[in-house]
Amino acid sequence: MDLGFRTILMEDCSRGIDNDNIQQTFSNVKTGRGMVLHSSLVKPMVQGRDRRLELGYQLAIECRKKILYCPKNKNSKFNSVPVDDMGRPLKPLPSKEQPSNNPIETTA
Repeated sequence: MDLGFRTILMEDCSRGIDNDNIQQTFSNVKTGRGMVLHSSLVKPMVQGRDRRLELGYQLAIECRKKILYCPKNKNSKFNSVPVDDMGRPLKPLPSKEQPSNNPIETTA
């Protein structure tokens, strides 16, 4: 999951010693945009009959990270702004410059 792979954990095919650690692992997989499923639900997913929203969301986030925007586009809010794994900016976007109070001089 740390490397960006879509992860499925089969709950009836995994073992653990401490019940609290098992539940914590299930929780970590779910919060990491993975899935915890019963093994009977895996075959339709592999065959392409069952498409899960959670796995599509992970793929969409990975694709979003790879989108390049034209660096000349000053209006793009995604240029030179670091984003987290959800695609949200890590720091606030720079505010638009306020026009100065100096009048514009024109010559004929």
